[in-house]
Amino acid sequence: MMRPRKRCFPSNDPGKVGGVPRNDEARYTPGYAHPVREDDPYHTVRTIGRVCQMLLELRDEYERRPRADLLDQIEQRLNDLVGLRVELRERRNLPAHEE
Repeated sequence: MMRPRKRCFPSNDPGKVGGVPRNDEARYTPGYAHPVREDDPYHTVRTIGRVCQMLLELRDEYERRPRADLLDQIEQRLNDLVGLRVELRERRNLPAHEE
């Protein structure tokens, strides 16, 4: 005996279209680059996220086994973030340093 097919109804959630989250990532096939202009801060923001993820992983590793080389790596990632902050401000056409 065949069971009746389930019908898919659009979600009532305004953040979803047909049950799929409505955001930039959902509109593109995985594995393909997000189409952006060269001067768009998108790439800088993604790099900032990757560096932050590295910092979290270094923190976890340091908590498990404190070592001087891990502190060096943490400091280097912090320096990377400073450079990325400058790059982000440039891409947003803001002054490089504002207090």
